[in-house]
Amino acid sequence: AAARTAGFTAPLMPGVIGSKADRLAWPAATFTVTKNDGTWRVRVEHSRGADLFVFDLESPHLLRRWERWDGTALTLRRAVRLPYWELNQPGDERRLETTE
Repeated sequence: AAARTAGFTAPLMPGVIGSKADRLAWPAATFTVTKNDGTWRVRVEHSRGADLFVFDLESPHLLRRWERWDGTALTLRRAVRLPYWELNQPGDERRLETTE
């Protein structure tokens, strides 16, 4: 199937980490969304560069990969879906242990 692409521009505040009282700004960013091969690929061009996010096309639309503007990348290694509201007793934390 051929890729389908849509785009838009919106204000995007850069991440704020630190205790300095910096002036907050909302520079414009360009978002390009491509549907292709079972994924949504979202490219965000912003004041620092460009980020690429790759999501599953099907619900729950897991974020599979994030290629950051600084050249680093994060890749989802594992996802576990647990019945959150049912796991509230001592010992339920064992469900979080990895079984690789």
